[in-house]
Amino acid sequence: MTDSPSMQELMRRRRRARFVGRRDELADFRANFTTAPEDERRRFLFNIHGDAGVGKTLLAEQFQRLAREEMGALTARVDEKPEGLVATLESMVRQLAPKGAAKHFDKALASYQQQLRDAQAAAGPIEEGPSTGGKLVAGMGLAVAQSLPVVGPLASAVSTEQVSQAAHRVGTAINERAHAVDPVPPGPAEALTPPFVALLHRLAGEVPWLALFFDTYERTEPFLGKWLLELVEGRYGDLPSNLVLTVAGQRRLPPGDWSSCLEAMAYVPLLPFTEEEAERLLGRRDPQLGPFPPPRH
Repeated sequence: MTDSPSMQELMRRRRRARFVGRRDELADFRANFTTAPEDERRRFLFNIHGDAGVGKTLLAEQFQRLAREEMGALTARVDEKPEGLVATLESMVRQLAPKGAAKHFDKALASYQQQLRDAQAAAGPIEEGPSTGGKLVAGMGLAVAQSLPVVGPLASAVSTEQVSQAAHRVGTAINERAHAVDPVPPGPAEALTPPFVALLHRLAGEVPWLALFFDTYERTEPFLGKWLLELVEGRYGDLPSNLVLTVAGQRRLPPGDWSSCLEAMAYVPLLPFTEEEAERLLGRRDPQLGPFPPPRH
């Protein structure tokens, strides 16, 4: 076993070295860290948006590298891999705090998961079947259903509608047995966000900056959208002033929904590369790297 970097790390280094364009976006993001929180020019939320393939993920990665390596920020980045709000929060906590250093959050997570197991035991397994219709019962939203053990074809959670139907059936079963079981468990946002915010405050006192990145937001918005807006608006408690959020997705955050945050938000629209940038990306004019080597036959 050697200490040499892995193939994937070498590939990431080369990709960073070949990063072209977006100088203005990087400069604006860097300058934001030198602006006092009280200054009206200071932005707490960056929204990278643009068509597929224009480099949103790469720019988000560059933002994260800049925040971590140049500004000394403690960072966490999530994309569509974590399935649901619970997994997203857990992933960020594991990136921000070493194992065992987020005891309050870990305790809340264990309690929440036990409540879900108790609710599932009371309701029985969720099986495929016709929807009973109607609204989801209070507290049994999409993200809760995603956390429940599911059997049969629903196990893949292939659509929001199927998961919503499952949540309704579980909630109905629990309500029918309310005289024999505990109340419906709270949703993941109510159960886990307050200890998450408390962790952010503790860490904010230990580092110059905190930076959270939410990538491929067009895929995670169904379970993160409402939560993220409420987080920024302060529903789960005030956030530290040295926290910077970045959301990257194909669509920009709707100004109507985010009206309360517009004065603290920077939209970062990404357009396709210019011809010069595209040529540099292909290695045609890069003075340091030169063109790609010809293929060997």
